[in-house]
Amino acid sequence: MSKNIFQWIWFGIFLRLLVMPFSCHPDLFINFANTFHLVETGIVDGYKFLVEYHGDEKAMFFLYDPLHYLVVGLWSGVTGLLTGPEYQVWMREIIDSMLSNHLEKIFSFPGSEIKFKTLFIWKCLYLGFDLLVLFCVLKFLPGEKEKESFVSLWAGSLILIYSLYLFGQSGVVPAALIMAGLALYYRGVSLKWVGFCFALSVPFKLFSLLILPLPYLLARGRKEKTETALYSLLPLIAIYTPFAIHSEGLVFWRLYGGYATYATEGITWNWILIGAKVILGMGYLAVCYHAWRRSMGNPEDLSRYLFIILLLLLSVPLKIYYYVWVIPFWFLFLNEKKVYRPIYLAVIFLLFFSNLSTKQTFIGIMAPLEHDFFMSFPGWMDIAYFFFPSGLHVKLSVLAIFLLTLSVVCDQILILFGRKPLFQLNPRAASTGTRPGWYLLTYPAVLFAVLGMLITVSHPSLKPYFKNYLFTNSGTPYTWNFLANYDLVPGTSMTQEITLLKGRIKDIRYLVEKPYAGPVRVEVFTQSGGEEESLYLKDFDQFNKGWEKFILEPNLLRDKTAWFRITNRASRNLDIPVYRLPERLGNFNLTYEEVSGQVKPILQGVLPLIMTEEPEFFYKSETILDSILNSLFREKGFLVLWMILTVFCFAQSIRYLIQKSEKSF
Repeated sequence: MSKNIFQWIWFGIFLRLLVMPFSCHPDLFINFANTFHLVETGIVDGYKFLVEYHGDEKAMFFLYDPLHYLVVGLWSGVTGLLTGPEYQVWMREIIDSMLSNHLEKIFSFPGSEIKFKTLFIWKCLYLGFDLLVLFCVLKFLPGEKEKESFVSLWAGSLILIYSLYLFGQSGVVPAALIMAGLALYYRGVSLKWVGFCFALSVPFKLFSLLILPLPYLLARGRKEKTETALYSLLPLIAIYTPFAIHSEGLVFWRLYGGYATYATEGITWNWILIGAKVILGMGYLAVCYHAWRRSMGNPEDLSRYLFIILLLLLSVPLKIYYYVWVIPFWFLFLNEKKVYRPIYLAVIFLLFFSNLSTKQTFIGIMAPLEHDFFMSFPGWMDIAYFFFPSGLHVKLSVLAIFLLTLSVVCDQILILFGRKPLFQLNPRAASTGTRPGWYLLTYPAVLFAVLGMLITVSHPSLKPYFKNYLFTNSGTPYTWNFLANYDLVPGTSMTQEITLLKGRIKDIRYLVEKPYAGPVRVEVFTQSGGEEESLYLKDFDQFNKGWEKFILEPNLLRDKTAWFRITNRASRNLDIPVYRLPERLGNFNLTYEEVSGQVKPILQGVLPLIMTEEPEFFYKSETILDSILNSLFREKGFLVLWMILTVFCFAQSIRYLIQKSEKSF
């Protein structure tokens, strides 16, 4: 390989090492804490254990398929060996509060003193499979230009860096197994081994179940088809059967537990979901038909099949990190047609625009550095939904992603069947898509600039100017779905319980869908010994359409619970819309209180409230920079090793860049 390729490989590793210890999402802890039982206590069947431990079948929501449990569980055991007894303490604390997955709590538990080392070791698993994807692709790409193009895109891919190393999701593992099967096919290895690789990806993440029939359909002759079918099915039978017998079927919970339905709830129109399923079915049948009847053993056919199926599967984006599955195939086909590049960039932009659903996926992803500070910034959806409460911007973004994806899929299917494609191929316009060398300095410069800016605004002398923009939301989600309208007759009220993260209320916002002619009373209170203690009480003559804001004096609530009550004091009924939350989010304890005093619960109902809390760092004497430095100092031994590795990778990438510049000169 050329020096340019090695330059990008070293730079890609450098970027990944740079962020691995200092960022995460609660999902990373869910992945490793649940599988911690495998090595720590020798529990092979985590499915039955979790249901019995938490006393609720919904605990299955936090456990993926068997190979995920085994691989991540073994790596969790390796982590424990490398980190020491603090790791066991920390994991047990996380397991005992599994259903409360807020980063503020996770980094306050005993044992979290080794957080940087733990996060780094966990993500090394993902780095290994990420490099496996790269190795497989470089093995079958034909020329140096194509290889350099792929590596330069891989090195600075926002989706890969965000999903794997900032967020901490594991989708790269099945993607690597799929890519290994494709590499074997390109090298002319028997299809049975391709089917074997594809089969191993299924018990890690179920999405690859759709690609499992492809090796069998490509096989020719009874013997090859029989061998391919056996190599595709026997691994699944061998892995799932013991779990299915011992867990009494709980291992299949994700197949029937409605897992995928919640992810699209509230982010798009139903007709898009229906259309996506219909088009997925039609496209899938077209691919299977071509593999069965038309393919002549061209290795590129299989990569095109995988690209089409995965694009269709993600045509309505559930989460950003799911897009890791198809990213390597995007990079393979970006060189085929120049028009694909703006489509790809538009899709990536819209994914981030519409999918950063909570503060834990936005700036809060840097919480390991200083959890209270970074989790105090508003999430992207805190900002966007405050100005566009209907969520129309998200639905339009999803629609745009759907249409852009569909155009590429149609183009690829037409190419498969030898028809005139939607986008004509112009060889003169084709380009390798290699990124320029100065990109080497852009990514780390932006990262350090953003971190420096955020820390600067926390300086005591600047707090008075910025404190109104640093807040923590109560966690109420924005995927509000209409449940019902309730008539609030004169003298009746609705009361909703709200659980806080910090415990220091700053203000509450209530979304008014249509104007109310008052008087309407709003109360915020706590309860102690069965008695209400008022925090806010005011009568309003009317409510205008939009966000009504109720400002409170900051109060530290020790039990971190408050109640919001709206009472009709007018002489006529008020029509109050109530929204429905996905069942997975639990009950917000919304009740309807009649004039007689009888209280009736409104199950799965919620009022459109956003509660703001003041961060705790406002009340600390040390600056955020002091807090971060103290946190880093506690793990200085590990961080010295991390710095040596990171600097070495960066020096290697710069060395190749300097050599190339000297040669050009």
